[in-house]
Amino acid sequence: SLIAHYTFDNVSGNTISDQSGNGLDATAESGLTYESGYFNNAILTADANDRVTIPGTSVNGSRSISLWLKMLSASSGDTFNYIFPPEFHGSSWAFYQEVPANKLIAQVGALRNKWSAPPQDEWHHITMTSNGTTIAMYIDGVLQTALETNIVSVPAKNVTILLGNNGDIYKNSLVDNYRL
Repeated sequence: SLIAHYTFDNVSGNTISDQSGNGLDATAESGLTYESGYFNNAILTADANDRVTIPGTSVNGSRSISLWLKMLSASSGDTFNYIFPPEFHGSSWAFYQEVPANKLIAQVGALRNKWSAPPQDEWHHITMTSNGTTIAMYIDGVLQTALETNIVSVPAKNVTILLGNNGDIYKNSLVDNYRL
């Protein structure tokens, strides 16, 4: 069932309204930029202060995340660009781009898969699902074939999910219509 839904169109101060009806309003860091999105507004994650904090929820092995994503050109020298970063230590979902190899990586706990990334500077609908033993990635409605899979146990934890910055690691991208 739908846990949270952020359109980035209903923003009041630093509060981004959860459209699911579950009351999990997100918090935007000061300085977060809103740009023209796939639908209406999107968030731009282009520097170290561009982050949305989504309240803690149980991240067990069975979840789906979908969003509209427009990955902008990566900076020279970037290795990993996070759309939403892991909390490391195997405790949350992560979705990021491995820049030199142009791969998308999805991670649930320590369960991790890699796929070829779609073209940059275009909007793409991304959906990731996990049942605890596998992760599936759909790009624009098409199931992708994993290039690499690392399967281990997935812990159930109550975590905060970040969209955008992870300290000094961030992705120059636009994110719209995020659903968990």
